[in-house]
Amino acid sequence: MAEDHGENGDNRENGTYEGHDENGGLTDERSSNHRSVGGKPANGGRALTDNPVNGTSVNGGASERPSHGKSVSDQAAASRIADSTLLSADQRAAVSGLAKENVYVGQSKWTTFRQLPAGQKGTFFVQHFLLGTIAVIVALVVVISLVVTYLTKPPTPVFTLQAVNMRQYSRQIGALQDGFVKYDNLKDARLADFGSDLTLGKNSYTDDSPKIMTQISAGQLNGIVTDKKTMMTLNKRGLVNKPAEVLAASELKRYLGMGVLVDAHGAPATNAQSAIGFDLSRSQVWKAKGLPDHTFFGFCNVQSGKDHPRAFVRYLQFK
Repeated sequence: MAEDHGENGDNRENGTYEGHDENGGLTDERSSNHRSVGGKPANGGRALTDNPVNGTSVNGGASERPSHGKSVSDQAAASRIADSTLLSADQRAAVSGLAKENVYVGQSKWTTFRQLPAGQKGTFFVQHFLLGTIAVIVALVVVISLVVTYLTKPPTPVFTLQAVNMRQYSRQIGALQDGFVKYDNLKDARLADFGSDLTLGKNSYTDDSPKIMTQISAGQLNGIVTDKKTMMTLNKRGLVNKPAEVLAASELKRYLGMGVLVDAHGAPATNAQSAIGFDLSRSQVWKAKGLPDHTFFGFCNVQSGKDHPRAFVRYLQFK
């Protein structure tokens, strides 16, 4: 028997045996640790070769390689079930929304805004357009305000007159202004500004001396009409310009000869260069407007040109 290989041609010396499969083909089973006995494997009929398909041996025995017992598709399904049990419906909806492709990528914000559903446009507008819209509105308001201010801004007067200590004659002073606008052919009545709301006196609550000084220094006041005493006070403060600084030499000579010019004491001037003003009781227009006698007119810091102040003197029609 030691030399007998058997019907199947077993080779026991090298640890292999040969047999026929169901189709008559030869099978060759090898084992490095066991020998077959009587044409069968020494391990009791179990082959050591595993079937990689179903985890069993060719001869029907169980394979020695362990099997996980679940296919890949089963594991994926189990994973999905586990995920679905861990997330709530809202969470799954949120994850699904995040996983969706952003169809608005590469578009302008305005295009995106127009394509959004009506329910989302409000939020999108607040997030992307509200601050810009507010900035544009503010800028437009500022520009419109500047334009309106420029268009409605009164023109700078070419001649300004203040009747000091003569509040009770405001209506007559207004009529004097209207007459001068027509006489000087001014296109806008606001180019002449006559007022009678300033007071000069000892009472600090009613004294407008600082305001008068400020307006004269800034060139906003070109002439003053007032009583004799107040005119002398203003002259002492250096707030009155002499007629010789404004009128032409020929005009100055003519008014001196008429006895219209007055000196620093309120008396008729004998020297045109030392005269400080005009005696309004000699003015036909002044008296025609119902204004009082014993008042004087004097120039103040004439800066915008001498033409209109000279025209005012002619308008008074001294005689």
